[in-house]
Amino acid sequence: MVWHRLVACVLLAAATGTVTAAPDAAEGFPAHPVRIVVPYPPGGPNDSIARALGQHLTAIWKQSVVVENRPGASGIIGSDVVARAASDGLTLMLGSITHAILPGLNPKLPFDPIADFTPVSLVGVAPMLVVVHPSVPAHSVKELIALAKTRPGKLSYASTGNGTSIHLITEMFKRDAGVDIVHIPYNGSGPAMAALIGGTVQMMIEAMPSALPQVQAGRIRALAVTSPQRSPVLPDLPTMSEAALPGFDGGIWWGVLGPAGLSDDLLRKINADVNEALKAPQVRERFAALGITPTGTTPEAFAQTLRNDSERYARIIRAANVTMD
Repeated sequence: MVWHRLVACVLLAAATGTVTAAPDAAEGFPAHPVRIVVPYPPGGPNDSIARALGQHLTAIWKQSVVVENRPGASGIIGSDVVARAASDGLTLMLGSITHAILPGLNPKLPFDPIADFTPVSLVGVAPMLVVVHPSVPAHSVKELIALAKTRPGKLSYASTGNGTSIHLITEMFKRDAGVDIVHIPYNGSGPAMAALIGGTVQMMIEAMPSALPQVQAGRIRALAVTSPQRSPVLPDLPTMSEAALPGFDGGIWWGVLGPAGLSDDLLRKINADVNEALKAPQVRERFAALGITPTGTTPEAFAQTLRNDSERYARIIRAANVTMD
């Protein structure tokens, strides 16, 4: 009889609209510390961005936000950790444009970069810089292209490794400019930049955070930025599109992703809080020092960016016959 009375009460409450709705997944989030996985070693821009965001998300959430570096295999190891994590919002990842590049390079990834992740928000964009050694007799992109055409196969460029965004964007430049410049891959940004500064290679298209200090110190010369818009950090430097190659777009981005299956209410909560953290003066100052423009977005906009770049870089990879090391 007790059970029948309970069922009757529930039915009556439902009929009169007095049943209390179940709390959504975002209520009280996070009840435990959150980790942001960075699939690269400490010290790089991914790490710096994650730590700047983590500090202010800690203040917003009143819970510790721990940055966990899980480097290896061009970001695959750390990304796999996040793909396999519970969809409770307590494990996030600070990813980069490399996440969009991976499927074109490795069809046997242990995860699907699109289906196994939930894009939360794009957090920053930055151009790359077209830079040359001071001895190179070119002070504009047009002059660099003309020089390369008079010396086919004689000039060389550094990259941070086969299949990296730097490699692919430079291959895109070679294709669009119709030049033959030899690729010399290095194991990371430090050795590649050292080779350029030392004159071992003549040019490089390098990420702003790494190249900007060397340009400012006069060790290398910047010719253009690769993004569609000029950089607020170097407003007098033309874009590649303005300088020589209309429509050229080689900007890079960073964003927060979670595992697949995040509920919509939890996704909206994390998205709003990440975008709020991006407004903090200390975060914006840190981004500016790295040459990065903060760009909070909706999850849908970030998901579209991820899909578009995955398709675009897959075409570049096929055309240039690029393989991973």
